[in-house]
Formats: sequence, C-alpha cells, structure tokens
Amino acid sequence: MYGLYCGESKSSEAGTMGRVKAKQKSNSLSSLGEFGLIHLLRSHLKSQNPEIIEGIGNDAAVIRPKAGWDLVFTTDMLVEGRHFDLKTSDPFSLGAKTIAVNLSDCAAMGAKPLAAVVSLELSKNISASWVTALYEGMQGWADSFGLDLVVGDTLGCRDVTLNVALLGEVEKGRRSRVPARRPVTF
Repeated sequence: MYGLYCGESKSSEAGTMGRVKAKQKSNSLSSLGEFGLIHLLRSHLKSQNPEIIEGIGNDAAVIRPKAGWDLVFTTDMLVEGRHFDLKTSDPFSLGAKTIAVNLSDCAAMGAKPLAAVVSLELSKNISASWVTALYEGMQGWADSFGLDLVVGDTLGCRDVTLNVALLGEVEKGRRSRVPARRPVTF
C-alpha cells in the first residue's frame, strides 16, 4: 500500500503544478488490488468543481451541469506500440500527454474542462509506483485547468492502453465550431 500526500492542488504561479509524493511500501498492483488502487488514487484526487457531486470511489460519477450551459464530451485512447513505447516513455510524461490530448479537444470547442474518466489496461509488469507517476502527470495538467479526475476502470492485459473521456462545459450558444478533420483510414 502507498501513503500519498499532496502539495497545493492550485498554484498562483503560471506553470507550477501540484505534486503527489508517494511513500512506497509495496510496489505490486496485484498486492494492492482493485480497492487498494482506488484508495491510493482517492487519497489525493480532490474535487475542484462544485458540479461534481460524486467522484472517484463510486461506480459512476454524478455531475450537475450549470443552468444555461452545454456539456461537451470527448475521448482519446493511447495504445502501447502505436502512440507510445514504454521503453522510451516515462509515466509522468505519458500521464500528462493522456490528459493534454483531451484538453486540446475541449479547448477547440471553447469549453472549460470539468471532469475526466480514466480507464487503464495495464500489463502485469506495471508497478504501483508507475501508476502513481502516471496519475501525477495527469493531475498536474488537471490542476492547471480546474479538471477533476472522477472515476474510471482498470483491467489487466498484455499491453498498456490509456483512455480518457473528458467532459467540459460551455455557455449555450458560445461553443466554437471546428472544421471536420479528414476521416481515419483503417
């Protein structure tokens, strides 16, 4: 199990992100278990938005949108071997990238990010400290933009896949219109 503690989640200095520090007692995800991982993450992921009624640690998030606002939803998946290589990607930077690609989509619509759902497929050789560093990278970007990491799912598999579904909000009638991109060829 890990003991986590946070620095300030918000900073008045531009570019400064909150940091999560871990004291390692066991580095195995299998020894930590699903509920241990949830406890580990919940101990430092704090809500920044009053719209988040229920967040991490529950089966689903509950979000109450503001009156007169539209919800914007986006999702992106990063797959080992296609979008990153574990031999050359550190988990902190990978966590930052995972959130940043979704923040970019949200910003393209002129929306303020509100909540993110993180789903992870993790291979058995991934350690709890690797997951902690991944979430530190995510949390740094999340803190900078007032984004809450609310719920998610974890699955054991052969390769690592990271998926973030992000919910944002924009005042009705104020969303940006982005020209459609070319379709992906499979």
